[in-house]
Amino acid sequence: MSSVNLFCMLTTTGMPVYEKFVSYNFPIYFILIALVAILCVGSKIAAKNEWQDEPLSLEVSKAIQGFCAVAIIIHHLAQDLMAKADVLQGFSEFGVLFVGVFFFFSGYGLYTSLKTKENYLKGFLRKRLTTILIPFYVCIVIFTVTACITGAKFEGKELFFVLSGWTLINDHMWYIVEIAILYILFFVIYRLIKNRTVATIVMTLCVIGMIAGSLMLCHGEDYSCPYWFMGEWWYNSTFLFIVGILVSKHSDILRKIARKGYAFFLILFGGLTIWFASLTQNALETYSYWSEIPGVDPNYDDKLRCLSLQLPWIIFFVCFLLLLMMKVKFSNGILKFLGSISLELYLIHNLFRLGLSEGFIARIPSASMYIALTILMSVAAAAIIHGVDKYLISLATGKRSLRK
Repeated sequence: MSSVNLFCMLTTTGMPVYEKFVSYNFPIYFILIALVAILCVGSKIAAKNEWQDEPLSLEVSKAIQGFCAVAIIIHHLAQDLMAKADVLQGFSEFGVLFVGVFFFFSGYGLYTSLKTKENYLKGFLRKRLTTILIPFYVCIVIFTVTACITGAKFEGKELFFVLSGWTLINDHMWYIVEIAILYILFFVIYRLIKNRTVATIVMTLCVIGMIAGSLMLCHGEDYSCPYWFMGEWWYNSTFLFIVGILVSKHSDILRKIARKGYAFFLILFGGLTIWFASLTQNALETYSYWSEIPGVDPNYDDKLRCLSLQLPWIIFFVCFLLLLMMKVKFSNGILKFLGSISLELYLIHNLFRLGLSEGFIARIPSASMYIALTILMSVAAAAIIHGVDKYLISLATGKRSLRK
């Protein structure tokens, strides 16, 4: 239906325009088409026997992360809508793949900078932590103010825990906590251990320790996951940070191997991704990360069974994506824009996801309109917040003075 026809329909019925607008149901597959278009429009495919010059450049990797941020929003909305999500329902299980992409590029980017930039670790924590902690705390303030406006009350100690981030007022912010810890570990380990192979082994063992510790914490005494590292989302994709480091460390030899057997590896990892998607889904339904009985039986075996299939699924997916990127350069203005605000988009979208479903922003009865408005409002807010974050980061890193 054209925009003209939609406008006519809204203005010729007895129902108020606003109510008609928020109740309007357009086919949800339009959103899927738009998502594919955002990824593919402007893409450049290398000719036969040719390759993209810099398939994992910062520009391209940021573009992919921008796309993944939108896909994660759809993942959360699909979990809320269930069958109403229609063709997007499959995204309810795909979120872990897109988070894995974020972890991969974080590890890859850090190690690539370490091996290509002189004195990269000098001032590392100040530069790297400010880029994630400032958006983290800006969004905490936004969520806290919104909660107070909508009736929430925080006692002194509770308010301190919320504003400090010790209690996550937005549970999607777990990623920032974990990536900050990984940054600190990376700095300490590669600063103290000069042999990078040994340092990588130590880094790998530390990440495995994080994963094991988080798995053992389960979901709390009442499944509420009240503390950091409670819940499988804290550990099921974390190892991709190490995969990113390893791919960067051995990039030359891996690139040669991939080019020699490109068609074989593309089919192999594509097939493994599909196969392990089915295996993972069956494991989650049969065993589940949530099969524990708090205080009685943690059921670690079931969690390990799920992780043993889900983690390879994420790795195979990322490998398939990397192979695609060797031939296809995903690049356009929208992806570049989304890539620039990907962190803020990830952090802020829960405000609109809840605000448009619970009604403290507006109540949207149409599933398709709910998805579209959540994405659009999240993007608009993320763009504004990114501008604020960028200014604060420049102040914190000494690139701009208060007088300017």
